[in-house]
Amino acid sequence: MNQDKLLNLVSQKQIKNFLVEFLETLNKDEESSIIDLKKHLCAKYNLPLMQNSQILWLIKKNFPEKFNKKINDKLKSRLSRTGSGVTPIAVMPKPFPCPGRCTYCPQGENAPKSYTGFEPATMRAIRSGYDAKNQVQTRLMQYEALGQPNQKCELIIMGGTFLSVPLDYQYQFVKECYDAFNGKVSKNLEQAKKINQTAKHRVIGLTIETRPDWCKEEHINRMLEFGATRVELGVQSLDDKVLRKVQRGHGQKEIIKATALLKDSAFKVCYHFMPGLYSSRKKDISMLKKLFSDENYKPDMLKIYPCLVIPNTKLYEEYKKGAFEPIDTLEAVQRIAQATKYFPPWVRVMRMQRDIPANKIAAGVKAGNLHQLVDKWLKEHNQKCRCIRCREIFSIYRNNKQINSEFDFDLVVRSYKASTGKEYFISYEDKKNDLLAGFIRLRIPANPFREEIDADSALIRELHVYGSEAEIGKISNDSIQHKGLGKTLLAKAEEIALKTKKTKLLIISGVGAREYYKKFGYSLKGPYMFKNIC
Repeated sequence: MNQDKLLNLVSQKQIKNFLVEFLETLNKDEESSIIDLKKHLCAKYNLPLMQNSQILWLIKKNFPEKFNKKINDKLKSRLSRTGSGVTPIAVMPKPFPCPGRCTYCPQGENAPKSYTGFEPATMRAIRSGYDAKNQVQTRLMQYEALGQPNQKCELIIMGGTFLSVPLDYQYQFVKECYDAFNGKVSKNLEQAKKINQTAKHRVIGLTIETRPDWCKEEHINRMLEFGATRVELGVQSLDDKVLRKVQRGHGQKEIIKATALLKDSAFKVCYHFMPGLYSSRKKDISMLKKLFSDENYKPDMLKIYPCLVIPNTKLYEEYKKGAFEPIDTLEAVQRIAQATKYFPPWVRVMRMQRDIPANKIAAGVKAGNLHQLVDKWLKEHNQKCRCIRCREIFSIYRNNKQINSEFDFDLVVRSYKASTGKEYFISYEDKKNDLLAGFIRLRIPANPFREEIDADSALIRELHVYGSEAEIGKISNDSIQHKGLGKTLLAKAEEIALKTKKTKLLIISGVGAREYYKKFGYSLKGPYMFKNIC
């Protein structure tokens, strides 16, 4: 029930009486059980049982003078979305024809290609009429109602192949997203980006999903113009025979080239991989291992989406004829869990399983908590995944980790070859508790095509300090952010770049993070933040 419907059902006097007693009780007894107090007072004042977000909204509306951080912290939802230090805002453009013809790919009514129309993000987009501003504004208000921070935002453009839709629509859609964050309408995209540098809700990262064959120099230039910082590539399989069988439209050649072009342009790279796509357990584990042992690949992030059979797809017809059998939940858990030993400490496994509702899946993995099931399997077998997600500070709360001692973070430098260049993963880690506080990705590029990047240049592809999101310009005792870790990581990256005889450093930065880098002597050069470090 939303707030408007709630107000229509009961009198303003009932609500105010509830709020007065609720606030008085909380102030007198800080140990009060929120759920017990809600049940008691809602019954007393003949109100429907309210969510914490509804109570927060009502307090702000009726008693703004009594709203404070203590009340907010008591009522705010668990920071599962913003616990990694940023607020994700996913949006979808309206449906357009997709250049792909993949046999497994669904397309629901009035939904973009590869979506059923019943995923949470798709449903929000449909309700908004695929209006970019409305999608962003609605999501920002939802975070605020939940008592969660929403100043440092990552904009994620999902749905179909965005880079293949009409150009004027692409530019307008991105501009309107920035306008929504800025709270004002700009004349053009460049003005919108400039305003966002100091806006209340800043886009510190922008992600675009695309295909390897739609990730060439022209597409990369356009994404940089949009202010993008991360690209998600639909890789799916490392077997070209399988990719041809599912009519994917590209092979390893395109995957390898797109990966190299992106890294040498400073982008973060995320792969989508599909276990069970005409593949045995042994083969899937082998391919997941190859992703991180073969320097042609080595993505920074990984999303693992087991192959699902969805009605009204070509794969569904094969399934009905007995020509294809998907893996089930248990098999998916075992394949992924057994492959985690090959995941290096510099990769982040972002997701396992898509958001498609179980009742829309004809066959395959229907468990929405696949990631948790993999974690459980690893724990039961005395194993653990050492990817970034499993070691970041927030993993203490997400995975109920036991901490054996006080935090003791040291600077750790790892290097590896990738896409013919050299990568340095510089991080703050607590080795005893196996925790990660923050990191920076430094790259010595191999074959850059951007004019800003020459033989004297090194690239910073990502700087991330974990912990709950702290407000811009403020220090919080509840967060590890804004304590100088980013500054130290940046200084270490500059030091290593100089040792490799590079005199220039370029940073790919969300437009909302540019002010941060200006503090350390960086200035805008094309789409990058730039500094002479010699």
